[in-house]
Amino acid sequence: MLLRAAAILTADICLRFIPEILMQLDRADVEDPLIKILKSILHEWHFSGLLGKEILKAVEFGSAFENQCLLQTYVDRVIDKKQTQIAQQEKIKPHILASLGGYRDIFWKDFN
Repeated sequence: MLLRAAAILTADICLRFIPEILMQLDRADVEDPLIKILKSILHEWHFSGLLGKEILKAVEFGSAFENQCLLQTYVDRVIDKKQTQIAQQEKIKPHILASLGGYRDIFWKDFN
């Protein structure tokens, strides 16, 4: 269990910059074939994809819930980037609500 979390966090160190690279590629050439490849990687590695501005659709959480530290980091990213479609999934929504607590109106007023 710990090894999976460590592997995910290690991969995130490399992949966390892909959202920024995608923004720069969009500015340079929206038809660059690399954009499609990078978006595919972010869909598979959505933990890093949460850092971007692109709205992620339903994702498979997999081992994100096996480790409390990884889960909390995931929840924090969903809240920070206001990833509504992910936050509404029944598996993660209770964790989002618990993290927001009584401060929901301050941190994510539109979340219900």
